[in-house]
Amino acid sequence: MPKLFKLSFLLLLVGQPLLAQDAKPDAYQDSLQNVIATSASGETKKEALFLLGEHLVQRDPDLAEKIAEDLKRSYLKGSDSSNILRINYI
Repeated sequence: MPKLFKLSFLLLLVGQPLLAQDAKPDAYQDSLQNVIATSASGETKKEALFLLGEHLVQRDPDLAEKIAEDLKRSYLKGSDSSNILRINYI
């Protein structure tokens, strides 16, 4: 009986990471993506992209990097140091 318990416990420990899935997007991420998709104002879309990128830095670094590249390409002006710092953070 103890061997069966040890084997079951070992299988649980080894198999659990294989069954784990990435976290689903949360409500904050969903609402920011909604604003980005439906926003008529460029300034609102830019701010939502910044917030989404900052939110995703730890959760999804690859997506955050894509957002940073989009921000650099679309909204970055050479003299805008605060936005340069925000993009570098992302």
